[in-house]
Formats: sequence, structure tokens, C-alpha cells
Amino acid sequence: MTFFQSTVSPTTDGNGSGLTLKLTITWQTPLYNWNANWNILNVGNDYKVGDTITIPKPAGLNANVTYPASGIAIKVTGIGTGSGAVLKDNLNQLDAIADYVQFPGMEQKSHQDGPEHEIVYVNELTNPGSSKASYMDLAIGGIRINSAKEWTNFTQLSAYFKKGIKVPDLTNSPAGPPKASNNFVEIAYALLTDKYLGAGELVGVSAVGEMTTGALFCKNNAFTWDGIISNKINLRDFLYEHGTYNLLDFTVIGGKFNLIPAVPYDSNYQIDHGAKVDVKALFTDGNIKDLQVSFLTPEERQMFKANVLYRKEKANGFAETKSIMLRLKDDNGGSNTDPIETYDLSGFCTTSAHAKTYAKYILKLRKEVDHGLSFKTAPQYVVGLQPGDYFRLVSEATHVDRYDNGVITADGKVISKDTITGSQPIYYWKPGTAEVGEATIDFDASIGLRGVLFTLKNTTTSNRVYKLETISYAEDGLVEVSGSHAPITSTGSLAILKGWDDDTLSHFLPLI
Repeated sequence: MTFFQSTVSPTTDGNGSGLTLKLTITWQTPLYNWNANWNILNVGNDYKVGDTITIPKPAGLNANVTYPASGIAIKVTGIGTGSGAVLKDNLNQLDAIADYVQFPGMEQKSHQDGPEHEIVYVNELTNPGSSKASYMDLAIGGIRINSAKEWTNFTQLSAYFKKGIKVPDLTNSPAGPPKASNNFVEIAYALLTDKYLGAGELVGVSAVGEMTTGALFCKNNAFTWDGIISNKINLRDFLYEHGTYNLLDFTVIGGKFNLIPAVPYDSNYQIDHGAKVDVKALFTDGNIKDLQVSFLTPEERQMFKANVLYRKEKANGFAETKSIMLRLKDDNGGSNTDPIETYDLSGFCTTSAHAKTYAKYILKLRKEVDHGLSFKTAPQYVVGLQPGDYFRLVSEATHVDRYDNGVITADGKVISKDTITGSQPIYYWKPGTAEVGEATIDFDASIGLRGVLFTLKNTTTSNRVYKLETISYAEDGLVEVSGSHAPITSTGSLAILKGWDDDTLSHFLPLI
């Protein structure tokens, strides 16, 4: 740190004159001492190698500076021209450590010919005295072993940790001091805001929303995260993936990151299976444009048996990997022939209840959610909307149902994924022709069309509820909205939460 600067004219025991220097006094940490550095402003005349030059204490220097009373005496070791003149000791103060060339034309460093030294081992020995040894940012473990002939080497050590790194408290009001936590939202908050263990330098508190709701949701539904992060991760991908395991949506609202419950909850922040969905906006053909609907493929909608792995803890012992396997009952769309899909939550999930809840969630999502959509609308129609909210779309636009399609063979046989009955309007196309035709076919009678591909035409009014996924400004000044279908029951609750009763398992069949 620069403390003082002055222009000085040193004295000499030779015949030289006219030399002026720019003297800089610095306070150097961690050495905690005063340092003097100087640069030649004017080389003067008649100085010779071997002359002694003395830099006196400059006027106005603080008395606290330990400047030599007799001045700083240096020897002239070389004579150059202009700014190339060199004085002994006017070099980098830490040049032996930094191995840094300050005067390329006058110095030759050892590293310029190759490495001179190699550090092969570092051992720290400290004497804490009467107090406990303190190691900053390090976890300390110790072991005491009696000397015996049986001991030839010690290569492995297993330890059981009951508590982890302390993170901010989000579930108490007022918030207490930092604590060890297995609440995923509290862990996520620390990763986003802490400058040491997370991305606090890039994100920080100002870029994080109010996460108390998500933290209380996890706490009161017994969702826990007892894991470790041992390698570098993509933080956004990590929060999105593991938020889903805790029935949370990872959102960016107003430029702020947040984790919010993905399903309705009651006043105690517990999942409310029968809660009526709060629809916050209505869109119709009169206030939207460029409606696009995308259906999931048959492979993406294939029902399955959910095999969820979790970890059963044993204090001061080795954990055991367990599994929960559920499927939907036959009358709810499941089958014993459904393939098994395994979800490994054993790295952080330590309760069977958490694993079972997640299994139900992904099974009902697969069963109920079949499509998503996007459209554009004017900004005034989305005031107050944010990701995670629900909106209703009423449209009379012609839609094609994803699965009401098939083939009419040359002999009049109908081949379709689902059985089609009654008189139905269709689009059809015959291979080899240029145009798509329209017709009304009675699928219960003899069919006149032969050798065509068809899909049912649906002209009825669509009235559905969607969950808002993203909302952003489009290039034309309108707002682009995207959402996923959120089927509701006759009572207005989410269909994905129906039949979650653990006592009856009304929609689910436990397999393990």
C-alpha cells in the first residue's frame, strides 16, 4: 500500500551531480514493514561505478516511518543512458520468491533456463499451546491406534457424519444462526449466495427470491436431502433436477432464482390433494395468436413401474440401499406388463415415505400430462402471472387429437391404437395423391374409403387448464407464454394428486 511519494536529490561521495529520484514509501503486508522504492527521473552527470549515493529522509515524511536517520546508502553498479540507469538494490523486493525480471536488459533469472527447484513434500507442524488447534476451512478427523505388530499399513478410513456444513436458517421466524441442515431449499440458498461454498460471487443474495415457502414445504412434507456434493456441478441443472425430487419447481422470476412448490399446499405447507386449483388468467381465441400445441410421443407416455431407490441410514454404520416400487392399478391405466423405470435417489433420500411420494408424483405425471402449448398475447393479459401459476385456455381452433389416428386398409379394416366408434369427421390422405381430404365416416358400418391414412378432426371447443412454465417478451412486442397441460378433476383439484391416500392406495399398486 503506497503511503508516501516525493521527488528527492541524493548526495554522493563522488563527482556526480544532477541525479533525481522518485521515492515511494509503502506499507507491506503480511510482512508488516516499511519499504522504500525509487525510480530514476534524471540520471545526472559524472557518476561512476562504485560511487556511494545516499537518499536522505524526505521532508514531510510521517515520524512513524522507520526511515534510516543517516539515509539510504546504495552503490552505483552500472551506468546506462536515459531511463536505463540501474542502482543496486533498486529491484523487486520479493524477486527471490517471485522470480520476476524487473529489468530485462540487466538481469538473468534461473527460471529462464528451466525449473531450478521442485517441491515434493509439505508438512505443517503447529503448536497450538493451551488452546485447540484451528484450521480454517478444513474438517478435522483424528484416530488413536495402539502400537502392535499386526499393524503394517493403514490405507482406508470410514467415518459417519451426522451434520454437514452450516447454512442459513429459512424455516424459523425469526431466523436463527446458521445451522447444519438437510432441507434442500436451505442448501440451495447457500449454494446461490455463499461466496465460499457456492456461487455467491456470481449470484448473491440480491439475485435470489424469497425461499421461505419452499423451505417450509420441504420441512412439513418430510422431504430431506442428506447427500454430498463432491465434484464441480452446473448449479442451475443441479437445482432443477433435485428440486423435482422434492416436488419443487426451479424458477427465474424477475431475474431472481427461486424454488417453489410444484403442487398446491395448505396453510401448514403440506401437500393439499383436494385443493381447488387457483386459475389466475383466462385466454381465448380473442386475445392470443400463433397457438402451437405439442403432444408427447407414445414412447414418452408409456406407463411404467416406478422403482425408486433410497438409502436406509444406520448411525455409525454402513447405509443400506432400499427400493420402493409402485405402479398404477389396472383400472387407472397401469398394467403388470409395464416396463420398470428406476430412479436412484439413494445419494440423498433417506426415508421410504419420501421415495413413495416421488414415485406417485412421476406415475401420475406420466398418466395425466400429455401435451404442452405456447402462444403470444398482449402484455396486459399476463399482469400478475408468474411461472407456477395456472391459467385456462378456451379455444375453438381445430385440433387434432394426438392418438385418434390410424389406417384404413385396402379391405376396409381400421387399424388404430384406440378403438374408434360412431360417426366421426376425419382428415384422410391416400398415398400417391397430392391433397388431404375431409370426410365423415361411420366406423360402426361398412367403410367406403380404402387404403388411406386418417386422423379424427376435433372441432369442439377446448376448455383446459395449464400450468405456466415460461413467460417472456417476443420480438414483436407481444408476450410469449408456454405451459403444460394440468388436467383437473370434477371438483377442480389437480388430477395428478388424485388417489394418493397411503392407507388405501386407491390408484397405486405397491410391488415392493
